[in-house]
Amino acid sequence: MFKSFEISHFRGFAEISIAPLSAVNLITGKNGAGKTSFLEAIFMNAGAANPNLVVMVNSFREGGSPLHAFSSQLRQLFSEFDSRTPASINAVRGDHARRLTIQPIVSERDDPTTSDTGTAVEVTGISLDFTGPSGSGSGLFKLNPPEAGFHFQMPAGGNFTFGTEGLSPIQLQPPFTVISEPQKDVVHGHFVSPYQSSQGGQMFAQLAELVKSRKVSEIVEIVRIVDERVKDLIPLADGKNAIIYADIGETQLYPVSVFGGGFLHILRIALTIASTPVNGMLIVDEIENGVHYSAHERLASIVIGGCRARNIQCFVSTHSAEMIRAFASVAKLSLFTDMSIVRFAKSAGTQSATVFDQTEFDTVFDLDGEFR
Repeated sequence: MFKSFEISHFRGFAEISIAPLSAVNLITGKNGAGKTSFLEAIFMNAGAANPNLVVMVNSFREGGSPLHAFSSQLRQLFSEFDSRTPASINAVRGDHARRLTIQPIVSERDDPTTSDTGTAVEVTGISLDFTGPSGSGSGLFKLNPPEAGFHFQMPAGGNFTFGTEGLSPIQLQPPFTVISEPQKDVVHGHFVSPYQSSQGGQMFAQLAELVKSRKVSEIVEIVRIVDERVKDLIPLADGKNAIIYADIGETQLYPVSVFGGGFLHILRIALTIASTPVNGMLIVDEIENGVHYSAHERLASIVIGGCRARNIQCFVSTHSAEMIRAFASVAKLSLFTDMSIVRFAKSAGTQSATVFDQTEFDTVFDLDGEFR
């Protein structure tokens, strides 16, 4: 499991260290404090030098640009949009160091409106260099001139996806170059974001696998915390459409899309936990999204129980004090002691992170402390 991170010049982080980390980590803080940026940093390091992740981290945010408008987003990977300085995301996982450098590829063009030099600097690509316990690897994501079209290159055995069975590959369109070497140190896992709307196919595939292993009843019990009418979940393919239906005891089945955002969010989390490999990793941004506070404790129990049973390391962000208290309560009742809160704060433009172990945040709760 990841024990620590040191991040520099990535997103809003100039320099920050986060340690020590636990099996379950609750990520808190005000808007803009760095919660999602930290989750993205974990995700990037977990993928080693996979250039696909350059595209994916953009989709995890509300209003992420489509690929044809992606050039303006590349600068946002770097602190203060300074594309002249590389970013680094270094971590310790187990007893091994993992070092990722994200190098901007820049070009200059004439721009008389620019003061001083009369030239504007554009980020036209990203190169990734990774060093881990199995050695080094590299990857490249580059925006080509319009006349160059699309180019893709990968040696045999290369790993273009994040490294998990449940994650659909990005469909890249011109004009991009993507070059990747085989990545040996990928940490298998999933990132669940409230802003990813096009995951129906992935959820369908995950549920279909659980049908084969006769484990759908476990997922049904979980989604009943949102709608107790649900008796079964059924993946049905109708021509080109792959749809998950719910049986609520009536004469017809209903697509799960009609049950609301909270239902879909919990279904996605439940399917993701069940599909994450043993010793893998789960990242959930804004876990309380669309979920009524009365269901928080049950949701916390699902996450802690699932991660505990499969030895999955979890990183979960939340704005909700009720959700934090729910995790604390479940941990106490289940005698689970491997949990931390990472609280991000921003003051005078500088971001910081404070890690609380369970003894510390239990005490703060007793004193009516505030983590958000």
